[in-house]
Amino acid sequence: MKILNEYACYNINKFFKIPLTAYAVPSEEQYKGADRPISAFDGLVNYENKEVLDIGCGTGGVTVKISEQGVKRIIGIDHNEISLEQARQFAVTKNADSKVEFIKGDVSRLEFADNSFDVVFSCSGFEHFHDCVGALNEAYRVLRNNGLFLIDFATYPSFLGHHLFGTLNMPFAHLLFSEKTIINVAKRVKEERPDAPWCDWIITRKNGDEFLGGLNKITIDQFEMFIRQSQFEISYLNYVPLKKSLHPLSLISKIPYLKDLNIVYIHCVLKKI
Repeated sequence: MKILNEYACYNINKFFKIPLTAYAVPSEEQYKGADRPISAFDGLVNYENKEVLDIGCGTGGVTVKISEQGVKRIIGIDHNEISLEQARQFAVTKNADSKVEFIKGDVSRLEFADNSFDVVFSCSGFEHFHDCVGALNEAYRVLRNNGLFLIDFATYPSFLGHHLFGTLNMPFAHLLFSEKTIINVAKRVKEERPDAPWCDWIITRKNGDEFLGGLNKITIDQFEMFIRQSQFEISYLNYVPLKKSLHPLSLISKIPYLKDLNIVYIHCVLKKI
């Protein structure tokens, strides 16, 4: 059965185009794609002369892009020092290093004083945070009164929630096959296509078992529950659906849990009151 599942997953995956860029993209590619998450909040936030914190900044492309929106300063936080070093170098190439700073840290234990920022931004971070409630509480603490927390992310049951972009582009593969199967298929594709981008979400335990690390497998219901547990007020909440060509999914998306299937991104603005 294991071999049959891997055979099916591998061959079905061939029908879906493998992109030349991965999710864990270099700074420049992240910068080029930053208009999508930033424009999602057009008219909802004013960055002019604001102090901004970007949590889960990765290689810093989005952070640098936000720095061009008239901010007073912006700080990017991430746990990965390799990504942060890339981000620092990229900021220099964009002449943004006077406004941008990158710091290693834990989003659920921010080392900033209360009421330090006007805006907290999180792009594609919530599906990775090990403590989402802690991240919400910390964002609330470091924001000034009437400050905004902007959240952009995709849930685990969504279209490509497995995050194996560049090797496994079959929609919902992680819901149709076991985690072990999709990991083996992704590794096989990478072996056959050395030029394919690779996202290092595959973690090996001490006993040799592999799993998709760095993903908390969050759902829409869980996200909404986390917000209710926080002190924030919801100013804006938008679920971005799949393309109309996949509209039949909207019918089953009304069923609890399955509603994640029809959503590509969640855009949320929380306000500190």
